[in-house]
Amino acid sequence: MILVTAHDGCEGTPSNTLDSVREGIESGADIIEVDVRATKDGIAVLSHSSTIKTVSGKTIPLSEMVFNDILKLEKDKEIRFEHPEGKITKLDDIIDLIKGSGIVINLDVKEDESIESIVKTINDQKMLDNVFISGCERIRASFFKHNYPEFQVLLNIGTDLSHLVLTDNISAAKTIYRYASLAGCCGINLPYQFCSSEIVEFMHKRFLPVSVWTVDKPEEMKKIAKMSVFSITTNRPRKLREILDGI
Repeated sequence: MILVTAHDGCEGTPSNTLDSVREGIESGADIIEVDVRATKDGIAVLSHSSTIKTVSGKTIPLSEMVFNDILKLEKDKEIRFEHPEGKITKLDDIIDLIKGSGIVINLDVKEDESIESIVKTINDQKMLDNVFISGCERIRASFFKHNYPEFQVLLNIGTDLSHLVLTDNISAAKTIYRYASLAGCCGINLPYQFCSSEIVEFMHKRFLPVSVWTVDKPEEMKKIAKMSVFSITTNRPRKLREILDGI
């Protein structure tokens, strides 16, 4: 069985909002992916961007603002969201929505400074068994597992290994496996363009799941599904579910 991961902003909803999470749940996704950062006062919030842009043209680092000040900007319609229905959403809020649904949350960590706030939120909400961590390349993954070994962490494969993946799949697989093992990661997460049958087979034989992102075209969904990856992240979870059900 291949798991369906609904990317933040799936099916055209505003990214990193309750609406996006609701759509992910209603689409039948197994996993909901969100981006997480932290405010100056340590509130874990959903945001891909490190800054808040105002309608007056200011760009303010999210990490330099306390949460209530952000809410005031939002109430006064001073924030320029990418989506007209965009909102500032706390991690706590989506957990309240997801609790009891059986959905697992993929927390894409966007910065090291947010880790402590994320961990506190998950522990306070007693959601450790229903989340895993992504967005972690080698250094961040090792830091996270060393300091919070109770969390499940995926090793993200990014630009530091892309050259190897694109030239020698077996050498890349061996290197990735070694990095994941040393960091104590539960699986790997890589752009679908880097995925190959050789890498997936190598990891499967060593009990290391492979997750890929972000696959939106039906022909690419079918191609990746044939590799028997563990999970596919998509902005179109309904279409992906339809394709997987037909295989």
